[in-house]
Amino acid sequence: MDWLQFIAAMTASLAWPFALIVLFLLVRRPLLARVPDLEILEWKDFRFRFGRRVHELAAQARRELVDADAGTPLTLEGEDHRLQLAEISPRAAILEAWIELEVAAMNALRRRGVAVTRQELQQPARLADALINADLLDASQADLLSQLRRLRNAAAHASDPKITVDTAREFVGTVAAFERLIAARTDLAMAAQGGD
Repeated sequence: MDWLQFIAAMTASLAWPFALIVLFLLVRRPLLARVPDLEILEWKDFRFRFGRRVHELAAQARRELVDADAGTPLTLEGEDHRLQLAEISPRAAILEAWIELEVAAMNALRRRGVAVTRQELQQPARLADALINADLLDASQADLLSQLRRLRNAAAHASDPKITVDTAREFVGTVAAFERLIAARTDLAMAAQGGD
């Protein structure tokens, strides 16, 4: 075997491993970015749980939404129903909680005089932007809301989401904290303007 044959043989034997490494390097960031959104990943005999993203967001929301409880009821109308729904259908509870948040945000924005349609609020960044512009959320809280929206979208569009009851209840509670915050800030703003 001469040097040219040796180089050709090495190139042929290394082509597939090299191609796989390049492919992995190209798609690793998008894949790793999606891992926190997964509830469960199963492969052969291995089973991995990834429900921590909702729990991390809930913990962060509890830290940032502390002022939401001042002057607002501890439980929102319909919150108990959504928590019970989480026991039956975690996915439905997540979707229902998000719909109620959109309705509460739209009502708060209208009370503040912001003309916005439900279709506009369903655009990815429009809801958070409208709430920031109306002084109902700050940028950090709006970022949390956007992350919750991505989790809601993952639950809505996954063909077979394996969402635990605890994760759904955590999501419902976090969304309810946003509803309380938006209601409290709307009431404060309206009181400062001298009307409702």
